[in-house]
This record gives sequence, structure tokens and C-alpha cells, in this order.
Amino acid sequence: MVAAILILLLTAPLPALLALPADVWLLAIAGIGSGLQLVIYNVLQTTTIQQQVPEAFLARATSVTMLGSLVAAPLGMGLAGPAATAFGTRPLLLACAGFALALTAATLLIPAVWRIKPPTATPQRTPEPAHP
Repeated sequence: MVAAILILLLTAPLPALLALPADVWLLAIAGIGSGLQLVIYNVLQTTTIQQQVPEAFLARATSVTMLGSLVAAPLGMGLAGPAATAFGTRPLLLACAGFALALTAATLLIPAVWRIKPPTATPQRTPEPAHP
């Protein structure tokens, strides 16, 4: 889980570079990093949920995480325009980068994040050959 949280740091460079006069190649690299972050985080989060949550609660846990994702994204997009009008585009982009860093750091301060470990592999028993 720590790796999933740390990968969130790849979201900070893109808004920070958009706020500054950055070259296109830097924006492209930051955009690729941001896209990779999304894919890697989703894989790590889904794997962690499947490994750590008991099967009876798996659907419920997955629905809660999906609800958060499906509500937060459109809400953020809907508020971005009014916030940029109220505060300015550059300050808003810098605030986004700062929030990405601050929220990642705050999440890493939660002890439970560090306690989540991959399950230990149980040795597979080799089937005995059938006797003719």
C-alpha cells in the first residue's frame, strides 16, 4: 500500500509545470507520469483490496472505492472552472500540486498504511502421481 500511495506523487509535477512557463517536452513527460500514476495506483489498490478484504465484504469495499472515484472526479472538474475564475489559474494549479504533495504525506503518516503487507504465500502441495 505504501507503494500505491507514493506513486501518487507523480500527479504533482503536471499542474506545477502548467502553472509555470514550462517547455512542451517537460509537460509531456509530466503528463505521461501522471497517466502512469493512475494505472499503477489502480492496479495496486485493486490488488490490495482483493488480498486484504474478506470475500464477504469485497463487493462492498470495491463499491465504496468506486463511488469515491466516480463522485470526486466530476465534482473536481465541475469546481475547477469557478475556482480558476475566483483565484486565478496559476494559483489554482500550484495549489493542486501542493495538495497532491500534502495529501500524500498526510496519508503516509497513517500507521495502518504501513501495516498492510502482502499475504504470505502458502506452499502448493504437489499432487501425487496416480498409480496405474
